[in-house]
Amino acid sequence: MSDAPTTEPPAAAATAPRNSFGWAALGIVIAAGGLRLWGLELGLPHLEARPDETETLRLTVDAAGGSFDFDWAIYPHAYVYLQWAWAELVLLVQSWLGLVATGDMEHVWRSEPERLYAIGRWLSALAGTATVVVVLATARRELGATVALIAGAWLAVNLLHVRESHALKPDILLSLGLAACLAAAASLARRRDVTSAIAAGAAVGAASAMKYNGVLGALPVCVGAWMGARDASGLRRWLPASLVVAGASAVGAFALANPFLLSNEAAHAVVQGNLHAVFPDLIDAPRAVPDIDMSRPEGPGMPDWVAPYGGFSALVYHFGFSFWHGVGAVATLLAPVAVGFGLRSKRALLRVSAVFALAWFVVIALSPVTLSRYVTPMLPALAILQAALICELAGRFAPARASLAAALVALLVLAQPALASVRFDQLAARSDTRAEALRWLAANARGARVAVVGTRFWHWGEPRLPQTATRVALPAAGRVDRRAVDYLVTHDHELYWSEIPDGFLERNAGRLELLVDLDPRDGAEGSPVFEPNDAYYIPISGFAGVSAPGPHVRIYRVR
Repeated sequence: MSDAPTTEPPAAAATAPRNSFGWAALGIVIAAGGLRLWGLELGLPHLEARPDETETLRLTVDAAGGSFDFDWAIYPHAYVYLQWAWAELVLLVQSWLGLVATGDMEHVWRSEPERLYAIGRWLSALAGTATVVVVLATARRELGATVALIAGAWLAVNLLHVRESHALKPDILLSLGLAACLAAAASLARRRDVTSAIAAGAAVGAASAMKYNGVLGALPVCVGAWMGARDASGLRRWLPASLVVAGASAVGAFALANPFLLSNEAAHAVVQGNLHAVFPDLIDAPRAVPDIDMSRPEGPGMPDWVAPYGGFSALVYHFGFSFWHGVGAVATLLAPVAVGFGLRSKRALLRVSAVFALAWFVVIALSPVTLSRYVTPMLPALAILQAALICELAGRFAPARASLAAALVALLVLAQPALASVRFDQLAARSDTRAEALRWLAANARGARVAVVGTRFWHWGEPRLPQTATRVALPAAGRVDRRAVDYLVTHDHELYWSEIPDGFLERNAGRLELLVDLDPRDGAEGSPVFEPNDAYYIPISGFAGVSAPGPHVRIYRVR
């Protein structure tokens, strides 16, 4: 592995002409934006396609009404403030263009809430595209054009990054903030000036203000500061002034972005409960436990295939599921090699990326809460590491054709996630079965009494009822009576969250007349793979096995 000085580009990373690089980079950014904007209205007008979107939007409406001190703090308040400011701006522009009757958020929330969901997802999609730009620019500056183009393309087509860019959630903004941390850390390794230190700290504070675990962005900044102080000795070696300034900047940025979070005791309990859910053995549950103890959910738990690994179950799960399906088989196999390569390198960007990627993976591997989207924030670092490794290997084994060899290997790595991202977007752009059920009920069940069967623990899988219908509960015995219920809606799926109780339909067969059958696998052939712990009704692989997103929904008339 190369031990060249930190400021020199790797020998294998031949520098393409400036114009050629610019056009290639522009193509990558356009592809990244297209993949993230395509299918952005997935699930709508059903409003529960992704967890936490509704809770976040409710708080943005509170902010629009002048209330900024939230007891809800699953995500930092700064993320809510950003979503609110973005929505206000977009609604203002839309009102000027005549696309919306009024730019008042509270009115839009009451009259057409799906518009606010789409606006919030646009922010994620644009942030995802911006992350690709940051990776391109940072890798170009530190490692050369070839590495930059491969890293940018890798991230642009990555399924996990594309998928999470479709959600009104902070994971992609966190990813952008952490990419900025890597860039700032690499700069700090070269320049120990105050401006670089403040910028590095601000990047850490901004990442943490989007999601608490952004604090891990401090690790690459520390490594960058230590690399920059390698000629110092004693205390200045391990606690350089640049690191002190960066730390103060990080704390100040986070506090400035979350002024009420630091003083709200109810919010503190929510944060502690959230940490307890992720690390139940390390963090005690708060005395005032939130509504749901997430460390012991009545959910599906670990898949059977990882159960034999005990304390290493989460590590095996992320490597064998999150990476394998979300990043691609070839990239999964290269990942450990790429991280090792980065740790041994003396180039600042590679070393800080490797330290961060390893630390992030260790943290998520220690948590019993396993979701593939937790891998997403480490993807910019992994993109840089894998691109540099590909160029290094190409330079070693095919020095006469290094750029061509690197491009061919990159195509091999990119092919699977690129195809998966396109297939995901195709499904996301199709009408969700829950949305189709909502439309049918709005048109045919005005003033009707509707019961819903199939919901387990959480309500993510159930179709939303129109405001013109009244939801009613079935008796404990589960018997449908036309004197109390006009329509019955059922939802069923291999995911835990949608399951019709055994024997329910058989017991009520004589009372039910099937009117609508919305089967997401109608006409599809294949074996879709869904993530068991996530209520995501679009598969992560095996896309040919479904024809539409959503659970299997049936609507019956009660006789």
